[in-house]
Amino acid sequence: MKTKMISMIVLTLTGLSLILSGCSNPKDANEGNFKQAINTILAKQKVGCFLVFLFPFPVTVDKRTANSIKPLDSLVKVGLLSSKEITPGSPSIEYSLTPEGQKFYNQPSGRFCIGEAEVDKIINFTPPQSYPGAPQMSSVKYTYKFKTIGKWVEDPEVQATISELNKILETKDNPPEQEITLFLTNNGWVDKL
Repeated sequence: MKTKMISMIVLTLTGLSLILSGCSNPKDANEGNFKQAINTILAKQKVGCFLVFLFPFPVTVDKRTANSIKPLDSLVKVGLLSSKEITPGSPSIEYSLTPEGQKFYNQPSGRFCIGEAEVDKIINFTPPQSYPGAPQMSSVKYTYKFKTIGKWVEDPEVQATISELNKILETKDNPPEQEITLFLTNNGWVDKL
């Protein structure tokens, strides 16, 4: 009886360890691994972003160019930028990111992003393929959703002065299908080698 009980425990633990080890391989081509890889990419690259100015912040602008400063002034109003005159009476204004603005600014692209996104659904993916001299790769189609959106996007002045923002807001509840190619590395799936 005691031997039978020990055999059942060993068998159960062995089966459980086999199940758990099969679920944890980051190199497998499955929805969970692809979702994790794409979420890592979305955290860095961001989506739902728009360009306000062609140059990185801080930037100096001539206040006599009203069309250039309206979007910037609307972002000052909601706390994403600060502004100051370079010299009293000068037509030049310097715009800088505030700590709040840094949360929504994507430095590599020079764009403001409305919030943070995550994968909503993996629609499908191709079986991993490899070519001579190249790692295995898979094409993944997915949709994302916003997990956080800055309250500032609701400001009517911001919406009125930044037309690109309105296009983003039109699709925020139903973002378009995306496609990405992921590559298999020794650490799992990534978008760039």
